[in-house]
Amino acid sequence: MKLILASKSPQKKSLLNKLGLVFNVEDPDIEEKVNKGENPENYVRRMALEKAQKVSKTNKGALIVAHDMVIDLDGDIIGKPKDSKDAEKVLKKLSGRAHEVVSSVVLMIDGEPKYQGAQRTSIKFKKLTPKQIKDYVATEEPLDKAGAYAIQGDGGMFVESIEGSYFNIVGLPLNPLVRALQKEGVEVDDSVKQTIEMQEESISGSFPR
Repeated sequence: MKLILASKSPQKKSLLNKLGLVFNVEDPDIEEKVNKGENPENYVRRMALEKAQKVSKTNKGALIVAHDMVIDLDGDIIGKPKDSKDAEKVLKKLSGRAHEVVSSVVLMIDGEPKYQGAQRTSIKFKKLTPKQIKDYVATEEPLDKAGAYAIQGDGGMFVESIEGSYFNIVGLPLNPLVRALQKEGVEVDDSVKQTIEMQEESISGSFPR
């Protein structure tokens, strides 16, 4: 069965590569707009479905993997910053506080969802100084990241603690994804699954840095 990742994200591609699978990549290119009154989980579920549907329309018989994620800060949806100033504002909001990364994964064949799940990972940020924020934004790393930081990059130095899946923060919740793929007949080597579980424990326990 042909496997397609419905995303242009290099992080998602890198994470799916960890599973040792052969897949293609296709950008769903949809408008990511929050509906009035939509909460973070409903938003990511809808976005993941729309991405899967868009790619599935032109790929008959293929298994589509789609994903979306945002930051949930006290019920407010925080996505990617618009520019450097917006990135600074977002990081000031997150400074010294806890937030959640909320994501949804969809597996779809010929427009029919085979799986959809939602995952949450809790993150506590250290108190950040204005200089730390400005210096980090100047690297441009946060400009295309939900919540204006990359935990796998320099943004990891802001994280005090993690509760839940590290890979969910980076871009794909690998453990639930593996289980869903296997139900659709996509096999993942046992050694790969063990490595992922070990990495989750090791990396999550490495904060603060």
